[in-house]
Amino acid sequence: MERSIDKLIFLDHQSVSPVFKEALELFYHYSLEPFSPTSIHQLGIQSKKTLESSLESFSSFIGCSPNELVFTGGIWEAIILGIEGFWRKNSLKGKHILTSPIEQRPILLLLDKLKREGAQLTFLPVNQEGMIDPKAIEELSTPQTILCCLQWVNPEIGTIQKIKEAAEICEKNSIALFCDGSYAGGWIPIELKKNPYFAFGS
Repeated sequence: MERSIDKLIFLDHQSVSPVFKEALELFYHYSLEPFSPTSIHQLGIQSKKTLESSLESFSSFIGCSPNELVFTGGIWEAIILGIEGFWRKNSLKGKHILTSPIEQRPILLLLDKLKREGAQLTFLPVNQEGMIDPKAIEELSTPQTILCCLQWVNPEIGTIQKIKEAAEICEKNSIALFCDGSYAGGWIPIELKKNPYFAFGS
């Protein structure tokens, strides 16, 4: 039986979300104009203006400056850049990392790799609703704690962590916070300028 995609109610957004037609149309339009924004000819200049406009729009959406954005090829690259990059630079200051047992699999796999390299992992307790008490960050941290990795929104059970409270506790204790906000965008207001003490990864 044929079904119209327009009438379909799709509930598996945890896996993937259908692309808006408007986004597809824009992608198609600019795919036909593959001009480098670094070129000095007119087409390159126009591409640069389009790129800069897109950066402005997205940075405004999450409340930061365009020059604070770093785009990656995918989630693995973003996680490695954010977490492993921080570990490589700061592991001499301390080797203790806090996280939760319900983080995305790529993060847990990377942290397990770092554990084999000397990182000490502590999992914050999670209640039956998938919530973490931010106070546990302070209770379970040590002078060796340098990083806390927390997912803002869990896509499978819908839990929204108290990320602002967690960030404030991390800042108070000089702990960097890597926040996986990939499932928060578009659903929760993201204002990084008002919360400058945590890193936002997506």
